[in-house]
Amino acid sequence: MKNGLFFSFLVFCFSIICNACQVSFLKNWQLPVHFGEQFIIPNDNAMNENAVFLGRMLFFDTRLSADNSISCASCHQPQKSFTDGKKIAIGIFNQVNERNSMSLINLLWSKSFFWDGRSDNLEQQSLHPLTNPKEMGMKLDELENKLQKIIEYPPLFKKAFGTKKITTLLISKALAQFERTLISSNS
Repeated sequence: MKNGLFFSFLVFCFSIICNACQVSFLKNWQLPVHFGEQFIIPNDNAMNENAVFLGRMLFFDTRLSADNSISCASCHQPQKSFTDGKKIAIGIFNQVNERNSMSLINLLWSKSFFWDGRSDNLEQQSLHPLTNPKEMGMKLDELENKLQKIIEYPPLFKKAFGTKKITTLLISKALAQFERTLISSNS
């Protein structure tokens, strides 16, 4: 009984601390007032600076593609408003995709993703290009193993999520957190 109460108390304290960390992070985050406060951050993926940093590292890393040739940033270039400026996106092995790359700006306020709206959350969206054979062409279990072997990634996952074990879920959470920070304020 005492252990159960103590554990419940610890969970309660941890949730307050996590919520305070998110509030603290968001206070330092320069969100444009005129965009409104109806943004979407899932309860199970509270924003934290370490996860955003990790997401940025993953976003620009070509090793996330099957042939190590393209990264998320290949089709979502910062200097082109996180698109590539092409009529049709080109993936691994120079494969032509069906559509052009959407901009990733202001996704914090979006409720659906992709041109056809097939994804309703950013975490889920982040996995589609990774696994699409015409985009980055990775199998998720292979991606987990590949990143686990890259010396800099396990410590970054530990810092961001409390574990060195790299999983598909944590990859998607880190990418989504980084993408939520791409805001066009004062453009």
